[in-house]
Order: sequence, then C-alpha cells, then structure tokens
Amino acid sequence: MLIRKLLIAVFLLAILPVQPFANAQKKQSQNSFPDAIDCSVQSYYRYRPDGKPGREVILKFTGGKFSGKGTIEIESQGAIERVQLDKDEPVDSIILLLPEGVAVNSAAEVRFTLRSGKRVLVSNVTVHPKRQWTVYIYPHSHVDIGYTNTHENVELIHKRNLINGIDLAKKTQNYPEGAKYIWNPEVLWPVERYLRTATPEQKKSIVEAVQKGWLHLDAGYVHTNTTAAADEELFEFFRECGEMEKLTGRKIETLVQVDIPGMSWGVVPVASAIGIKYCLAMNNGSDRVGLSTDQSFKPFWWLSPDGNSKILFIQPGSYNPGAIYKGFAYWPLMAGQTDTSKLLKIIKTDNPRANFIDKYLDDKLPMLENSDYYPYDIFLMTWAMADNTPIDADLPDAVKSWNEDYAYPHLVIAR
Repeated sequence: MLIRKLLIAVFLLAILPVQPFANAQKKQSQNSFPDAIDCSVQSYYRYRPDGKPGREVILKFTGGKFSGKGTIEIESQGAIERVQLDKDEPVDSIILLLPEGVAVNSAAEVRFTLRSGKRVLVSNVTVHPKRQWTVYIYPHSHVDIGYTNTHENVELIHKRNLINGIDLAKKTQNYPEGAKYIWNPEVLWPVERYLRTATPEQKKSIVEAVQKGWLHLDAGYVHTNTTAAADEELFEFFRECGEMEKLTGRKIETLVQVDIPGMSWGVVPVASAIGIKYCLAMNNGSDRVGLSTDQSFKPFWWLSPDGNSKILFIQPGSYNPGAIYKGFAYWPLMAGQTDTSKLLKIIKTDNPRANFIDKYLDDKLPMLENSDYYPYDIFLMTWAMADNTPIDADLPDAVKSWNEDYAYPHLVIAR
C-alpha cells in the first residue's frame, strides 16, 4: 500500500508542473505575432467579396507566424480598408485583394498595417500597374494539306473537326459568356469539301451552325503564298467566300492566314472590294519567317496601293502556343499516321487547366505592357494543337474555370 501511495505522489509531482506550462504554451501559440512582413504582389486580379476585381497580394510573415485576433489595414490613394483576422492556428501568410482600381493604369504606394492588441507592424510596397486584360482565344487546327499526312487523311481530319466543333459548341451553349465554344476552320477548303458529299440535312446543320455563331467562316480558300499569285488568282482565292455567303446568308468580313510569313499588297484592294475588313495573320514562329515577326502585336490599317481602300491587319505572334504547351503530346501521334482508325478524333482530358495558357500569358502580357507600341488592353492569341490535329475539347472548361478564378485576365473564346 505504501509503495502504491508513493507511486501516485511521484506521478502527481511529475504532471502538475507540466499542465500550467502546456496551457501557457497553447495560449502563446494562439496569440503569436511576426517580426516583419514581406509583400508579394501577384500579376492577376481575383474577385473581391463585393464582386469587383482586385490585385492579389500575399503577405508573408517572417520571424514568427500570426495567430489570434487582429486587423490588417490596406491604405492607398487616400482610402483605407480593414480586414478582420481571427486565426485559431498560426499562419505564415495571408492573401489579400487590393481595392478596385488600385495600380491599374499607374503605380500605387500601398501600406499594410497589421494590428493585434498593442502590437503593430507596418509594411510599404510599390504596386506596379497591370492592365485588366481581355484575352481573345481563336480555336482552330492548322490546315496544311499534305504536310503531315496524305491529302485524304488531312481532309478527313478537318471535316471531322467541323462536326465535333459544332457539337461542342451546342453542348456549351449554357456556359458563361466567353466559355461557349466556337469552331474556326481557318479556311473554307474543309467546309467546301464537306458540303460536296453532304446530305440536305448535313448542309442544313452547317448553315445553322454559321447562323447561330457555333461555326465561324473566314474568307480564304486555302493558305497560299499570295506573293506568287497573279491578280486573277487573288480574286479566285476569294471565290468560295462568295459561295458560302450565298449559302449561309452571312457576310464574311475576316481573312485568316496561318504559317505563311507575309502577304501580297495586292490582297488589300481585292479583299476590300468584296467586303473583307479584317485580317488575322499568324506566322510559324520558329523558322522560315524572315522579318515578319517584327510586325507581331503591331496592328495597323493597311492601305491599298491606290490609297482608296484598307483592311485592319494584326499578327498576334505565331500560331504555336497551343502546340508548345499542350499539342505536342498529341501531334506526334497524328503525323504520318495513314491508318485512319488510329487518327485521334478529339482531345479531351480529366484536367482541362493542365498545360493551358498560363506560361504564355506570363511571358507575353508583361512584354506588351513594357513596350512603347501596344497601348491596348485586349490580347489576341490562337489555340491549335498543331497542324492537322483534332480540336481541344478541354478549352471551354479551361476557360470557364479560369474565369471563375480570375477577374483579369478575362478569357473569351472568339471568332
């Protein structure tokens, strides 16, 4: 019995001093406070609680974490916003959104003041301006007849893309604006080839798709070296455009040229004469481009030789961002594959946001913001998996997800 009492006494002596210390330690951890704040300003805008766009800033605590109750004051341009903090567990960073309009067009000085009880910590940061970009994405598959496969298989791929593109556009009509799919066949050759053997019902589906905006037609018949074309050939180049306008009842005002550097000056009066107002030209981006890349992201009104007509011309870089970041996982499976049963019909994955446009925008948007030739807040880009490849059916879900995360850059699937 004596031994038992001694053991109990030893046990009590062992635990009693520990309990108050544990409580004190827990209390201290619930009210920790850092020594300094590092501010990391992000490029993109997210949605504030009021639904308006605000630049994202990450406050990183050093010399300790924060826990307990407190406030963070965001002071800029004579206004102060307060954010209430109540952290049960210590945190080493906090994400905040700046007030609407701060550092959109010009740099802004922002002061962050962290308060908890009598403890105060201040950090100042210069927030450099970031435009509120709208990014227009032109989905397509480059039509390069005979380059990566036989003529017959290239025709099959692009006729199949017409059907799959229209089908995806139908399925995404209830998606938010900007995420609804549109298919752009680049040139009219795939459409003309499809209609040659189409049933009346199939022809009707093409007309309906054009009229409802699911399918957009651009004016050129194929991609051709216009510098080697005679005057008569330039008019013939656009002949199919008139036929499609009669069939669909829709005026075609756009010309798209892909993978060919440069364009004959003679295109301008011919295109203008038949009502084409705009030209979107994307070069190869890697080789055989000469000095054509110098005109990237420099839109201009291109006057005809007589000065009486003009078209708006823009070269939004090359046509390869989609291939670089995603398509080259699929393009080698298509190139040279003559077994039609093994040609991919569509690209669809479980993670639409993987291998998306993040890195491309991180590269191009700052470049344009820092340039002296691009004052606009719209950005054009293409999205093709490469030459003669299937459509990327992930695009509507990727755009929808992106726009739910970010207020700007705002993405729009475009014709």
